[in-house]
Amino acid sequence: QVQFYIVGNNPAKSIKKLAHNDGVTVTGFVQDMRKYYKMADVCVVPLRIARGLQNKILEAMVTGNSVVATSSASNGIICHDKEDIIIADHEDIFAQQVINLLKNPKHRLEMGRRASENICHNYLWEKNLKQLNELLQSDD
Repeated sequence: QVQFYIVGNNPAKSIKKLAHNDGVTVTGFVQDMRKYYKMADVCVVPLRIARGLQNKILEAMVTGNSVVATSSASNGIICHDKEDIIIADHEDIFAQQVINLLKNPKHRLEMGRRASENICHNYLWEKNLKQLNELLQSDD
């Protein structure tokens, strides 16, 4: 009963082949991710290598989704394991965490709420630009 969407630009051939499995959709590039965040119960970000700030995690969290990610994918993001995100690096543990969230809607929704609050608190443009402006205007 689970539908798994793999959404992202230019998926590898091995990923495209997964679309032959029942319950798996591979979209490739999409113009607007909001539709997929809205449909999602859990967002998974199993990146083994990640560089810089991971905007997809921030987007998923701010939309109120629960997120399971690797430590590589979540590196650089202000987040709290098992509070507003679940971080798992071993594939069996990662999969089990996703299943646990799917089976526990109350926990999933609460984690998503905390994730959204976290991102709104720590990543609002207005707040961060104000801090930057204050730094630029300081005499030090």
